[in-house]
Amino acid sequence: MEGSSLDKENCRAKGGAPGFKVAILGAAGGIGQPLAILMKMNPLVSLLHLYNVVNSPGVTADINHMGTNVVVRGFLG
Repeated sequence: MEGSSLDKENCRAKGGAPGFKVAILGAAGGIGQPLAILMKMNPLVSLLHLYNVVNSPGVTADINHMGTNVVVRGFLG
């Protein structure tokens, strides 16, 4: 799109930190885990929420060990 720029400073929620807030449902599954890794590595993402009915604390811990500035939080249920 002409006239718009997609960078971290222009991607922010109202009153929030720069970057997209992303939620992944089914984060402990075969698609959710690789997707969580990709989102953790994406420089446009600032907050990553991982949801699953089981195993999301383990996946959250694994993803948090990656050295990026993305804040990761895991949720069960």
